[in-house]
Amino acid sequence: MERTLVVIKPDAISKAEQIKEIAEHSGFYVNRRKDTTLTADQAKQLFPGDQSQAAFVCSGPIVLLVLSKVDAVQSWQRILGPADPAIAKRDAESSIRAQFGTDCLKNAAHGSESVQAANREIDLLFSAGPVDKLPAREYLLETVMPGLVEALTDMCFQKPADPYGWLTQWLQKNRPRSSGQATMCKEPVLKGHNMKSDTFEGIHMLEEKSAHSGIWNCRAVSGEPPIFGVGQCSSGGLLYMLQDLKDAHGIDKCFCAQLREDPVVYINGEPCSVRNPDALNDPVDALYSIDAMELEAMEARLKRDVLSYAGIHRGQVEIYYQQPNMDNELNQVNVQEVFTMRETFDWLVAQGKASEAAAIAAANGPIPVETGVMVFYNEVEGFKPGKICQDHGDGTFDVVLDDNGEIVEKKTRREIKIGGEEAVQAPETSKGLPDLAYYRIPITDETPPEEKDFDDVVTMMRDFAATNTGRSVLVFSCTIGRGRTTMAMVCASILWYAMKGWQNPEITFIDRESPNLARGEWKGVIDLLAMLDDGMDVKSLVDKCIDECAHIQNLREAIAECKKNGDAASLKRGQNYLERYCYLILFAAYARGAAQTGFSQTFSNWMSTHWTLKRLLKRIVLE
Repeated sequence: MERTLVVIKPDAISKAEQIKEIAEHSGFYVNRRKDTTLTADQAKQLFPGDQSQAAFVCSGPIVLLVLSKVDAVQSWQRILGPADPAIAKRDAESSIRAQFGTDCLKNAAHGSESVQAANREIDLLFSAGPVDKLPAREYLLETVMPGLVEALTDMCFQKPADPYGWLTQWLQKNRPRSSGQATMCKEPVLKGHNMKSDTFEGIHMLEEKSAHSGIWNCRAVSGEPPIFGVGQCSSGGLLYMLQDLKDAHGIDKCFCAQLREDPVVYINGEPCSVRNPDALNDPVDALYSIDAMELEAMEARLKRDVLSYAGIHRGQVEIYYQQPNMDNELNQVNVQEVFTMRETFDWLVAQGKASEAAAIAAANGPIPVETGVMVFYNEVEGFKPGKICQDHGDGTFDVVLDDNGEIVEKKTRREIKIGGEEAVQAPETSKGLPDLAYYRIPITDETPPEEKDFDDVVTMMRDFAATNTGRSVLVFSCTIGRGRTTMAMVCASILWYAMKGWQNPEITFIDRESPNLARGEWKGVIDLLAMLDDGMDVKSLVDKCIDECAHIQNLREAIAECKKNGDAASLKRGQNYLERYCYLILFAAYARGAAQTGFSQTFSNWMSTHWTLKRLLKRIVLE
């Protein structure tokens, strides 16, 4: 269940009831309503960077609606129609803007462009008050109905044999449902820690490197599943990668999961995390069992901490950079911008919208000479005001800068701002970005996973399956894009094959007298397989997925290598890898059965009903 904000603008205030009825007839729940007039400050926050819209929307009375529905944001955008009513009347004549809009400014209504934007806008315009003060109907609509409708919608897809038991499990798994963005944690995150860049010279582990230096360890599953893995990457690198998925591979939607369990912010487009002063090369102490909302709260506070630090240090912050010899060099960095992980994702969504808008504008013909624009000048100075002095007719323009009359030659349509559109620095042939769905699944590095981690991957895969048109992919990432990313790729591959009804095409067996450790034939694994139905088939599925995701790390071989090294640190890491391998086997056994019922049972619940397996799992050792 998603929410979206609707602003019925002053030009359509007389049509407010009619627009509300259209929403309800289209299956939306009206959670909240407010008849009001915005202040200038509220309007500027609602439409940052668009002064004309901000001025218009606070020029008279408006109606604010919070609507909820499965896929609410995209559904409402389709009902609204194109921003230009003239285009809406041509391409979507039944849309709201086609019926009630007159121009791009007076186009009847506004709708949130993404789930994240909806949360921000709702938090801005509907301040959180005490729940016990809400009228009964609003209390139910605000606190109960969104989650309940989502649960019942899922139930309709799954049709479980025991609907009440299924609903109980669903509510346990999905509680609490946050209605907004994560709050900011009270305790400082940077205090007592140092900032360190996530990038270092040896971070590129694949022989074939990306054409963009800000992308590392990007690869696709070598088998059939449409699954990718990648490192944290710079914001520019992520943008380039998503453009390539759209342009080169024709991908329409990406389900992106960030797997890190430590707080991260992007400083000037570069991912940075907090480190302990006495262990700069190691992540902060494992934040075991932390959830996504807690992490987002920490990242919001870390952003504030970084900006506060820069505010009293001449706009600079200290960031450590790892050198090839593992030493760390301290640099003073001028802070230009700081984004949380969520804000970086919002930025990518905005870039995709801007790129699409620019492509549409380019298709509508040349830009008249003397048109006022903002042109991207260089990486240091950013945008400067100017006017087009020549259109070369090939998608490039010469621009005269307003401040000194200098002519900037051969700028593309995507390197200028026209009519408030954000420029996108992308190849002229770029088709924009895929639609994006963001997931935060915190997994502790190099330790046995938690059962909830598997549940989160299942939720992501179910969302993927529900909307997949054959042009969608899943993308997993962590700091380097190695251990946790590979494990998540394997998990998703297991689910993908299970949903396809995979059957083992070969007869497989294990020689107990001469086990092959490189193939994961450890004593504890053999004992575990003996307790599973079709245990060898389950192991074959796991091994198939591990091999197809082994571009950087093969989990079975990593276990054997740790055992071979023999030192205490390697043996501990090998034990953790072995437990991870055993969990994957249990997860595959669960997936093969649960896929037949649409995963109506969670892996956590499945594990609790197989207590003998959990007991055995605790006794498995690297021997």
